[in-house]
Amino acid sequence: MPPTGEILIQQVIDLVQNDGSRLTADIWREYAVYPLVKAQPYPQALLSQLTFPSGRPLSPGLRRWLAFDTSWLTRLGWFDQQLHFTPRSLGDLADDVYGDPYGTLYNQLSALFPECFLLPGGSDSRRVYAITTPNSLGEYPVLALDIDDQPYVGIMYPGFDSYMGFLCGILSTPARKHQAYEDLFEEPDFAPQLQEHATHLFQGEVGIEAGLSDLWPWALTPPGESIP
Repeated sequence: MPPTGEILIQQVIDLVQNDGSRLTADIWREYAVYPLVKAQPYPQALLSQLTFPSGRPLSPGLRRWLAFDTSWLTRLGWFDQQLHFTPRSLGDLADDVYGDPYGTLYNQLSALFPECFLLPGGSDSRRVYAITTPNSLGEYPVLALDIDDQPYVGIMYPGFDSYMGFLCGILSTPARKHQAYEDLFEEPDFAPQLQEHATHLFQGEVGIEAGLSDLWPWALTPPGESIP
């Protein structure tokens, strides 16, 4: 069983504090490249009380990361100058990164995803940390957005901890080489955590596609979207 939560993030910290370039996500031909330059911890006295604007608690992995650094996430738009979280709804985030008409399409899911944060990764696609109901490990899902063909949103990682682990190469899936957004649903070490998110968000499905349902603005779709 791979490490999770604080333990995994501590391994990430041990790796990147001497080589900030490990955070550049080159394995994904990422949209934004942000190496860690100089770690700037969140003030410890404030971190112990920090929650998301919704009142939801930080995940164990994210709390450990913020005790180490805020600068990397601030560059990605997570915080204002006073270190207050600055989340966006899924529709607002999509509008900012893709423009019209995608903001309008993704806005149909903003009630489900009211607190979102951008992460590096993808080209036509983006990686989004979505603050929803946490899984049993206290982690929130990392989504993949894709506007190639039909706009799509799927669950890619079970948490911030696993996202960071894959980003830095601590975690890997050599058999499948991470060729589809939903690959980790087929990995026994990650599937249970991911399925908890899928059950809560998408009636058990791994992702949904825009504009293909008369009953709901989004239609359930099987896995298999390829990473651009």
